[in-house]
Amino acid sequence: MAYGASLESWLGASPRGFESPILRSGVTRIVDLSGICHRHWGNLWSAVATVRRLTDSIRLRPHSYLLPRGLAALAVFFVPVFGALYYITSPLGPWPAVLCTQIVATLIVGLAIVRYLRAFVLVDPTSISERAFFRNLTTFTKDEIGSAVLVNTSYAAQPEGVPQLFVRGHDGKILVRMRGRFWTRTDMDLVAATLDVPLIAKAEIMSTKEILHEFPDLGYWYERRPILGVLVFLAAIVATGVAGIVMHEIVGTLPRP
Repeated sequence: MAYGASLESWLGASPRGFESPILRSGVTRIVDLSGICHRHWGNLWSAVATVRRLTDSIRLRPHSYLLPRGLAALAVFFVPVFGALYYITSPLGPWPAVLCTQIVATLIVGLAIVRYLRAFVLVDPTSISERAFFRNLTTFTKDEIGSAVLVNTSYAAQPEGVPQLFVRGHDGKILVRMRGRFWTRTDMDLVAATLDVPLIAKAEIMSTKEILHEFPDLGYWYERRPILGVLVFLAAIVATGVAGIVMHEIVGTLPRP
């Protein structure tokens, strides 16, 4: 009995059983050291965590064939059109207006190329980031993501269907949209698997109207309001024509050499 009491007095009473004061002090020192490191090296730890997250991230890029196909299509359109315009307006016609139009069109094409080269989707188990063609970098954490919808959309040119992945918020609105015209089905499956959120996958091929009927918040504004989209498109064409006429009149009033 005396031996047990002396042993308990030497080891120290503990609700978890016998625990040596030496070990207890050692654990205390480790905890204190951890606190010191956290206070003084917190920024470093945060940087290490960020690097680790980026290492675990998956960066996805759009189809590689989009750029050469787009440039080829633009060349087929621009070369004969501007060639004919220069032939008609030179040497006495308003060729400077044609030149200004070509410069503006070239700048727009250059901007589109830059936006394409910078576009990507970055996903990891905690978040998803996107830099789209017409939108700057946006990031959504997993807490902001409610679900994902994977559908095959039929188009007139592709009745067999094109996959689309919609990453939605808790209110059902689109956070990130990946269309099969720009991203592969493998990329979409990879995003859905990495985020590990509830996935609604539709096996049947659906039209845009059917998709919007079942998921009203999916789709761009002109897809939800096609008539308004057509009117805006026609207004843009009219505005472009008016701008061309005004530029022609301005150039026509300039003194000729």
